[in-house]
Amino acid sequence: MLVKFYIRLNVNYFRNVSGSVFTCKKIESDLNQVRKFLGANLTAELYTEVQVLFTHAHDRSFSESKHSQREKFDKLLANRNGTEKDVDSTRGINTDKWVVNLSDRTLQEDAKSVLKRGMNFCVTPPTVPVNEIIASTEAACSQMNDKSAADSLRAEVVKVLRQSKTPKSNISSGERKALYTLCKEKDIVILPADKGRTTVVLNRSEYEKKMDR
Repeated sequence: MLVKFYIRLNVNYFRNVSGSVFTCKKIESDLNQVRKFLGANLTAELYTEVQVLFTHAHDRSFSESKHSQREKFDKLLANRNGTEKDVDSTRGINTDKWVVNLSDRTLQEDAKSVLKRGMNFCVTPPTVPVNEIIASTEAACSQMNDKSAADSLRAEVVKVLRQSKTPKSNISSGERKALYTLCKEKDIVILPADKGRTTVVLNRSEYEKKMDR
């Protein structure tokens, strides 16, 4: 079981690294464009102040993200070791304000329930994403210089996939249907609030008007 868990982590690691590298390059390119624009349109003193503010915001965001990821990792290990019980972390908390519907669409209870979980909640897939895992494994293996190690990784992944079972759903069937319906909605936009864990639902037309201002 430990070996299988290790292989899963490796596959997810290489898949995430591949996507993260592309994202980082895109962000770095965008930042360079912004730096050039600001450098050409701001005074040297004002540009320096902007850089200081950006650095402080970056450090704060990095620290918060690091703390959040550490908590997730510790929780994962606790669940693996059976030291943490499956409890409702929202028990006793008023979650009514976690979803703010400013759209013309009426949200059913299942839709509100799934939106209360937040924008970072990861829904378990209805089936094991075999094709995606194989593609990610091949992408990871193509980056490995050791051919024997790449073949070994492929063999382990195939072995794990053959023994894999459909993951237990972490949302109800009603919530899954509601989520599918929300994804198909073209007239609304679902966004996280600027602060807290509130999810906001807006009319797309209103959202686009605000973006054009």
